[in-house]
Amino acid sequence: MEVIIVAKTHMPSAACVGGVLSDGRSVRLLSAKGHQQSAKTKLKVGDVYTITFSEREKKPPHVEDILINSAEYKFSFLTITKMVEHLKEELKVKIWRGSVEILFDNKLRWTREGTGFISRRGELPNSSVGFWIPDRDLT
Repeated sequence: MEVIIVAKTHMPSAACVGGVLSDGRSVRLLSAKGHQQSAKTKLKVGDVYTITFSEREKKPPHVEDILINSAEYKFSFLTITKMVEHLKEELKVKIWRGSVEILFDNKLRWTREGTGFISRRGELPNSSVGFWIPDRDLT
């Protein structure tokens, strides 16, 4: 199956890598042993790989984790704009549009300091990842 790398967050000794499979499913790509990617991973946003993987036991909040057994580079999108167009038009990926309140099925709650969270007492959103086009510039 193909995966498009859509996010890469650098951490001190690892990288959290997110992708979208060719069926539109959002995934977090872990090593075959269930670890984050190496800080030196060659995976880049916009890259497309053919992968084999196995499912990881669902452990909220990371219910989209997969274990990568093999990955073969195919190509890179020339621009982020082209990648987003492909995600929207071809894969029909859901994109939230509007204020921050609509994110995660309107289930975000906020601390006094402004940190968002999902309440353990409430209903869980349908996904723990997503794409968002805000209604105003972010600062």
